[in-house]
Amino acid sequence: MMTDKELRRLHREDLLQILIAQQKQIEDLTAALEDSEKALNDKKIAIEESGSLAEAALKLNDVFTSAQQAADMYVNETRERIDALRAEADSTVSKARAEAAEIVRQARREAADLVDDARREADRLKYEVNGEKHPDVPTADDSKNGPFKRK
Repeated sequence: MMTDKELRRLHREDLLQILIAQQKQIEDLTAALEDSEKALNDKKIAIEESGSLAEAALKLNDVFTSAQQAADMYVNETRERIDALRAEADSTVSKARAEAAEIVRQARREAADLVDDARREADRLKYEVNGEKHPDVPTADDSKNGPFKRK
């Protein structure tokens, strides 16, 4: 079974699919139970009609066999559903981890860009405060001569 924490992380659509699957399983099991109860009632009538204890024991054996088959079917279906839910949960966790890793990578890139911009701005301001020309920033005089200025 999924934990409460895992269930809370699922989207409504996923929860609805789980509920629909469980409702189908409940309906199947209810039908199987009704069949077993009908068979049991039929066996009770047959036992009452049978005259010997040996016949009753043989007929009861069929009831227990049917009940065991229904129980085995329920256990197998439940295990299959649990396995499917675990696989789905593992897939969801893997996707979430990949998305988180990408978000972290993007945030680190953006942070590095901000740090670089801040350093350049601080460097420019340092030259401006000291009244010096920054070597990487063109001045108004430089732009008059264009890229092919003569020395």
